[in-house]
Order: sequence, then structure tokens, then C-alpha cells
Amino acid sequence: MQKPIFLIGMMGSGKSSVGERLAKDLHLPFFDVDTIIEINKGVSVSTIFETEGELAFRMYEANFIDQLSAEPQIISCGGGLPCAPQMMEKLLNKGLVIFLSAPSAVLLERLKGENNRPLLKTAKDFEALYLERRPIYAKAHFQVDASPNLDRVVENCLEIIKSRLS
Repeated sequence: MQKPIFLIGMMGSGKSSVGERLAKDLHLPFFDVDTIIEINKGVSVSTIFETEGELAFRMYEANFIDQLSAEPQIISCGGGLPCAPQMMEKLLNKGLVIFLSAPSAVLLERLKGENNRPLLKTAKDFEALYLERRPIYAKAHFQVDASPNLDRVVENCLEIIKSRLS
């Protein structure tokens, strides 16, 4: 695989955890788009949403993807990144896109107690966002069930990636 591998999915699907493990197992660099933006801006994603708005944040995500080299690397995308105009198409053209999928109830359980997610207000809001984003995520090259434990999810992703190498 001579291009980036993008992990997409809802918050709580394990994109960062899976991405770190895949990068380690495959000896590739790992980048979490949200973390890169926070480092570059010097503030949290929540603060960017509050002070500059979601549109500005989506622009920062798009700039990151546009400037990304074609080198093999693992990229954990923010949950909304693929949903911005033309972003899913960019990801699909630039690399291998894997959708980490899980039922909304599983995701909500994982997110219990977190209050640093700008778009996570109530379970009802989460469910609406989940239903809105799911058809976009489904355009990914592959879908992996993110419900099992981390080891199993990583193994399933590795199988896909290795099958693309041969």
C-alpha cells in the first residue's frame, strides 16, 4: 500500500486507538487530524468550534488533507471530516478509506462522561448526527465492525490492508 490509510467513523468508534496500533504494527507514521489542528492552533477543537465556528474548523481539516503527502501513513480523521463538501471524494482518491462502524448505542456507551466533544450534546442529537453521517461513511472502500475489543478491530483492519498489499 503506497498511499495513506484513512480511518473514518463517528466519535467513539476508536479511530485514534486503532490508528495508533495500526501505525505501530505496520511501522508507519500516525496522524490524528484533530490533534494536529489543536497543536497548530494552540487550542482545543471545542475552543475552535466556540470561537471560530464549525466552518473554520472544517477548513482546517480540508487544508490538512490537501497538504497531505501520498506517502504510506495512518490518518485518524475527525468524525465530521468526510461529511464536509467533497471531502469523502478527496479521501477516496487520495488513499484507502476504512469506516470503523458500530451501533450508536455502543458509541454512546464509550463516550459516557466525555464533555469535550463539541457536537455531542444529548443522546438524541448524537443519534441524529449518526443517521446523517452513516450514508457518507458507507462510501468508504471498506467497513470494519468497531464493536469488538481493540485487538480484534486492529486485526480486521490489518487483514484488509495486507490484502491490498498483495
